[in-house]
Amino acid sequence: MEIQSAWKKASGGPELIRAEYIILATGSRPAFDGQNIGPNFVNSDQLLNRTELPKRLLIVGGGYLGCELASVYRFLRCDVTLIEKRERLLPDWDEFVSAFIAQKLRSSGVSLHLGRELDLHHPGGTRGEPSFTIEGQSSISPDVVLAATGRRPNIENLGLENLGISADPFIRVDASLRTSMPNVFAIGDVNGLGLLDSVAVAQARVAVGVILGKKIRFSQRWVPRCVHTDPPVASVGWSEEEAGRAGLSAVAHNETFWLVTDDEKSVLEPVPIALKILVDAESRQVLGVHAIGRHAAELVNMAAVAIRSGMTIEELSEITFVHPSLAETIQECLPKLGSITAG
Repeated sequence: MEIQSAWKKASGGPELIRAEYIILATGSRPAFDGQNIGPNFVNSDQLLNRTELPKRLLIVGGGYLGCELASVYRFLRCDVTLIEKRERLLPDWDEFVSAFIAQKLRSSGVSLHLGRELDLHHPGGTRGEPSFTIEGQSSISPDVVLAATGRRPNIENLGLENLGISADPFIRVDASLRTSMPNVFAIGDVNGLGLLDSVAVAQARVAVGVILGKKIRFSQRWVPRCVHTDPPVASVGWSEEEAGRAGLSAVAHNETFWLVTDDEKSVLEPVPIALKILVDAESRQVLGVHAIGRHAAELVNMAAVAIRSGMTIEELSEITFVHPSLAETIQECLPKLGSITAG
């Protein structure tokens, strides 16, 4: 199999690379390019390249990127408005996380408009000073408009059409990350399965493992993910809504803890961590963990081990953790879950 590289031979012609297997990992870029609208309409790359802070920032899109940048720019004292066409932020996350992030953004001063659509291509005002009316509500006139409305794969000039590889718009792959050509794999953003670094790393391990003859498959459900808002949120496994749609007999418990850890500051200012755990009522195995707080990612990383190991709440309860420590919060939730599943 041959693929044309971006490098040129000394003679000036394209260099051809021969390989038994090929892994495509060309990534993605913002779907919005801002062309022909106005200088103040930007995507995330263009916003972060600006050296001056906007006074009034309008963000269109309430996914992880929109939420992260709303949190960052509000912390920097910008006037931030965020619009999401669906009824809640982070619509692919558990409602527990979505509601918390919405509450935190509002309390920080971000103006949220959920279930609202905005036509970026037909703003009012002028190219230099755009204005919008949000479905009958008051008009807003932002200095900068950020379109956080998704990403597109970098598939141009790869010659996919010559290989018969399907892309619509992301490259289609199976559970082994194979494309429609068995010896060509696609990992990371370019396949659209999950636009996060942790997903790309997990997919790379699967693709390389399959090439080496291992019988492994990729499942995004068991890949931990994190949104770096203030405070951060992290998740692994099933959300309560997903478990319900799948017909699982899931029970859930959520609780907020004030942690005192080895960090000296936490003795005077305990660190809050909000935690939601889902358990299968029949097998009593952990199905999902959703955490909110400064240490959310570490807590979810530990929970991912328990979930992938198929641990029951009884087995998880028997593990001895350092005291005091973050991991103990999961164990503190288990008796409540045990009483629910027993009932």
